[in-house]
Amino acid sequence: TSDAELAKYCNRDVAITFRAAGQLLQRLQLRSLTSVYKLDMGQQDLCRDLHKVGLFLIEPERARIERELTVSITRQRATCKAIAASLGGDERINLDTEEPVIIDEEGDVINPGSYPQIVSLLFEKWNLPVQTYTKNGEPSTEESALIALAATMPAREPRRRFIMALRKYRKQIQARATYVRRYGADPNYPASGIYVWPDGRVRSTYSAHVVPGGRLASSKPGLQNAPRRLRAMY
Repeated sequence: TSDAELAKYCNRDVAITFRAAGQLLQRLQLRSLTSVYKLDMGQQDLCRDLHKVGLFLIEPERARIERELTVSITRQRATCKAIAASLGGDERINLDTEEPVIIDEEGDVINPGSYPQIVSLLFEKWNLPVQTYTKNGEPSTEESALIALAATMPAREPRRRFIMALRKYRKQIQARATYVRRYGADPNYPASGIYVWPDGRVRSTYSAHVVPGGRLASSKPGLQNAPRRLRAMY
C-alpha cells in the first residue's frame, strides 16, 4: 500500500465517520447512553496519551535478560538431550549432575524444538499415553497435554523430568523471541519487530475495544502478557 492510497483510505474513513457521528449521537441520547459515550471518549484519550508517553527501554537490562534466558535455554535443551540419551542406554550421561551436559552431533538424540521428534520419543519410543489430539488428528504436545502427561508420573521419574525441562525450554524460547529480541531502531526491521523510537522509548498501541471485559489491551508489544520477570527492562 502506497502513502497516497493510505491517505485516501484515511480521508474516506474520517469523512464517513463524521457523517455518521450525528445520527449515532442522537441514538445514544434516545437510549440515555451519553454518559457511557463520554466515558469511552475518556478511555480513548487515555490510550492516546499512553502511546504518546511510551515506555523507556533499558537496553543494558534487556541485554542482561537475554543473556540469562539464553543460558537457561541452553541448560534446558541439554537436560532434554541428556535424559533422552540416558533412557536410550547412553552410559555417558549422569542425570544427577546440575551442570548442563552438551552432547556432540553424534550423540544428539533429540531436538526439543522438533515436533516430529518429540512425538516419536514420547508416544512411540517411550509408549506414553496420548492425552489430546490436534485438529489434524495427530498427538498433541501442547502445554496442557504435557502437564496432563507429567501428572501421571512420579516426581523423580526421568521421563517426567524430561517433560518439565521441555516445558521450561519452550516457555523461555517464546519469551526471548516475543519480548526480548524483537526491538530495533529501524522502523522497517524486522516487519514483525517492535520499533524503538529515537528517544529510546517503545510505544505500544493501546485499545479499549478489544477485550470483552473492558480492560485496556496493548500490542507491539503486548505489555499485559509480558512475563513479570521481563518487565524490569522497561
